[in-house]
Amino acid sequence: MGDNNDGDIQKQHRPRHSGRKAERKKNKSREDDKEGVSNRDNSLAARKLRNPKAFAVQSHEKQARYFRRRLDVETNRHRVPVIDRTSVEPPPYIVGVFGPPRVGKSTLVRALVKDAAHQRVSNLVGPVTLVTAKKRRITYIECPNDINCMIDLAKVVDLALLLIDASFGFEMETFEFINIAQVHGLPKVMGVLTHLDSFKDNKALKNTKKRLKHRFWTEIYAGAKLFYLSKFVHGSYLNNEVHNLARFVSVIKFHPLSWRQTHSYLLADRMENVTPRSGPDVTPRGSPDASVCLYGYLRGTPLPRDSWVHVAGLGDFPVSEVTSLPDPCPLPGEQKKRALSFRERVIYAPFSGLGGVVYDKDAVYIELGGSHSHRGEREGVDGELDRLLDRQEDSDMKLSMAGAVATMDKKMAATGLQIFANGKIIQQGHLEEEVADSDESNEDVNEDVDEDSSDDVVSDDDVDSVPFRLRNSPPPTDWRDKFSSKSSRKPSGVTAAGLTRLIYGDSQLVEDNEDEVNAVGGLFRVARRPVEGLDSSGFPYRDRDRSDLGAAGCFVAAGWGEDDAEMRLNEDAEDSDEVMGDFEDLETGEVHEAVDEEEDERAKRLKKKLELKEDFDKNYDNRGDPDSKFYDELKADVEEQTRRNRDAFIGVDESLRVELEGFRAGLYVRLELRGVPSEFVRHWEGGWPVVVGELPVGERSGSLGVVHARVKLHRWYARRTLRSRDPVIVSLGWRRFQTIPLYYTVDHNGRNRMLKYTPQHLHCHAALTAPLTPPGAGVLVTQPVPWNQRNFRIAATGVILEQNKTVDVVKKLKLTGVPFKIFKNTAFIKGMFNSSLEVARFQGAVIKSVSGLRGQIKRAVRAPDGAFRATFEDKLVLSDIVFVTTWFPVELPSLYLVVASLCLPAGEKGDWKGMRTVGELRGEQGAAPVDRNSWYRPVERVVPKFPPLRIPKQLDKSLPYRSKAKQLKRKDKNVDSLKAVVREPKDRSINRLLSALGSITTNKDIKVENKQAIKDKIYKKNKERIENKSLRKYKARRKSLFKVLGQMENAEKQRLNRETSGSRGKGARRK
Repeated sequence: MGDNNDGDIQKQHRPRHSGRKAERKKNKSREDDKEGVSNRDNSLAARKLRNPKAFAVQSHEKQARYFRRRLDVETNRHRVPVIDRTSVEPPPYIVGVFGPPRVGKSTLVRALVKDAAHQRVSNLVGPVTLVTAKKRRITYIECPNDINCMIDLAKVVDLALLLIDASFGFEMETFEFINIAQVHGLPKVMGVLTHLDSFKDNKALKNTKKRLKHRFWTEIYAGAKLFYLSKFVHGSYLNNEVHNLARFVSVIKFHPLSWRQTHSYLLADRMENVTPRSGPDVTPRGSPDASVCLYGYLRGTPLPRDSWVHVAGLGDFPVSEVTSLPDPCPLPGEQKKRALSFRERVIYAPFSGLGGVVYDKDAVYIELGGSHSHRGEREGVDGELDRLLDRQEDSDMKLSMAGAVATMDKKMAATGLQIFANGKIIQQGHLEEEVADSDESNEDVNEDVDEDSSDDVVSDDDVDSVPFRLRNSPPPTDWRDKFSSKSSRKPSGVTAAGLTRLIYGDSQLVEDNEDEVNAVGGLFRVARRPVEGLDSSGFPYRDRDRSDLGAAGCFVAAGWGEDDAEMRLNEDAEDSDEVMGDFEDLETGEVHEAVDEEEDERAKRLKKKLELKEDFDKNYDNRGDPDSKFYDELKADVEEQTRRNRDAFIGVDESLRVELEGFRAGLYVRLELRGVPSEFVRHWEGGWPVVVGELPVGERSGSLGVVHARVKLHRWYARRTLRSRDPVIVSLGWRRFQTIPLYYTVDHNGRNRMLKYTPQHLHCHAALTAPLTPPGAGVLVTQPVPWNQRNFRIAATGVILEQNKTVDVVKKLKLTGVPFKIFKNTAFIKGMFNSSLEVARFQGAVIKSVSGLRGQIKRAVRAPDGAFRATFEDKLVLSDIVFVTTWFPVELPSLYLVVASLCLPAGEKGDWKGMRTVGELRGEQGAAPVDRNSWYRPVERVVPKFPPLRIPKQLDKSLPYRSKAKQLKRKDKNVDSLKAVVREPKDRSINRLLSALGSITTNKDIKVENKQAIKDKIYKKNKERIENKSLRKYKARRKSLFKVLGQMENAEKQRLNRETSGSRGKGARRK
């Protein structure tokens, strides 16, 4: 290339129009046009057609690997299509915070609430529901350190936040919850590392993060999300880290779980005691049953009216009444802005005391705040008033929460209101008279608008429909006089501040309110949400912008500027065009349609989005590919069914839809349950989760049967094994109950053989008495563990295989007997049966002796009773023992006891005790087994002495010489060996001397051997020390050598890289 600065002008490329190369290009373009391929088309298919040789197969093995890889990737993209049964406005997603004690669960929940609601909450009790996005709500709940709570919440949470103390590592509670979640569906799980500020070394912190991350991936799945909360400053985590975590939670996608897609359930966030005061139903146990109302968002499938529910930790109950209530935490309306405003960040936590209202089990408490909690500035009062006006609090719901029997105005009419101790009692009748007088003389409304400072006083018609809030603010001296005057000037249904705000705007209202703070405005506060399409004064409106002032446009002082007249005329022209709509020209017959630019723009954007989605689906889902035809058809059928389900009830009345479909998911409902134990109300705790699950007809407690499951003993279980007929606690479906299982295995011939103990590291089958549950449901087996023993509490996990009304489990049984008469291969056996009838049942059965001879039972004999005749392969002896192996049916113990942990007092809900095992009873009483046959004692076996083999003479004659018995003659003993040897005295002295010398020599040899052993020990020790020293030196030299070699190798690589980069640069410059 030439340099333009030097004056060289680069020549433009001149394509050839003639010649061999140009002709070849023209012929190629003609062929492409015939085949329908454009030169401008740069897609893969077009490139393959233009240049087929470039895409030809070069290697068959490589092409086969590529083909398998492509099929694997496409297959992994496929998911079993599931019909989307979620409602248009889904319920809040449940996010549970789990972890061991002292790991930061409460701090994290408070930080997440603060990030979402922009307000600090010191004490959070029970579920907390927040609006986190325009179309998403989240319910945060902290799980107490109890295995029952972990089991219940694992069945309903959509996302589990596992808090892990990085300074300590994984604890037992973390692994317990992971195993529980894997059994009951495994929702989305995210880890959160805390206490990272305890690490002072960055390298140790990095290694700890890596180690915990890979361990977390091992338990969940590779790539599971793990967040880090690095610092803890001023009692909370860093705002940026908490915001990142909250943002990730608010955008995560949740996959539907099979159990939740087939059952209706809710997480109760409120409980109300509605037991009548008189005439309680007394149960046989002597305590009256209670009637309670549970409130919460309905999830899962629609809930019919006449249904049964199971309250986890309480039992099964029929639903007396189901009522749909207004949503206490509604989603914001459709708005064009992306972020939520402060007023749209609604928080609903009934038991946390937010908003000055605290809900208890039998009352509603309104916080007055005391005399030191008031603010003198009017700006703070107005800001709080605006927030109260925009918050949706339904009066009927609040009255039902408080258990009231009359509205507030009726109570005031009956009792009166006394503000101060020595003040005058204010009656409602007095106010009504003044309001009636004000209707007759309502001439100075506009003059008194500027004098009114707030819109806190409402008309009598609004008292029943608007909840109120008391504030204990100090009234001015003339509050009695202004009370009646302001009541007389108040028009019915219209507030002065509402008109002022509508006409003059919010700024004028604030300026007028700065001068005067009325006592009545500080005493009664109205908290209501404007009706959609109406403002607080009752006028219709579409927007608060200047472009559509509504009633404010009728007033001159409504903020019109210099260009407002022209703007209003243009808007009227546009409105007139819209009002005209479609029309037909009668002269020409041409039909003109009204064009809505906003609708047209919205349609264009929608069309563009659909085209992009179709293009993405075409490239990603490979639609049109013959290999994926079946999957595409299945997916299309599911999408069509989803659309039909949603369109089925469009336009149907809400009451009729409830009768046909039931209460759908997403509604805030009130369930009334009767016959609830009174201990549930007496020992109620707001922070303890209450899960209510629907019971279909086949799963109710009346349909008890035998449930067969495949279980496996957990390898971390402390007791190492489970025993048949020992009571265990089983979590199955919504229930937690105690039952007695029977473990068995299936033999190759289909026989269900009973097992006394569960096998190690192997699956076995279990039969247990439980409500009938559909196959595929998870089974979790636990046993009560005392709190002072921190052992792993999950005993076994499994899955339901089948359900039945009977059990066919057999046990091996051995019956033994002894022969009392023997005739060749026939023997008469006694002691095995008790009667001839039992012998008849086992006639033809195979029997066996201890020596291994097989036989068969023939017939019973007359005497003794139970004796029979049997034939064997060979002749028995009277010392033989004969036994028969048979199978005896085992009866399954019937026990079904619900774990009523919610009925226990506070602090003891985790100490529920049911039926105890035999081992626990023996340990408490110190009793040993009484059956002597169960004792372990040494077995003494007598070695039998068989007589010598005797061959008959006739048989011995016919045998060959080699096989004949050798008859050896008996030799007489040597006579010399029987003679006694008597030594002389000299010989005896010589023998004694030789014996003494031998003893001395032996003693010397022993001493020499001991000294040599000591020397060998010292020598070996020194030799080992020298070898270790030389080995350390060798390792050090080797390490230094490899270090130098590594440095040399790195230097060589760097040199080669520099040369390579230099050569590339020179080549580029040459080009």
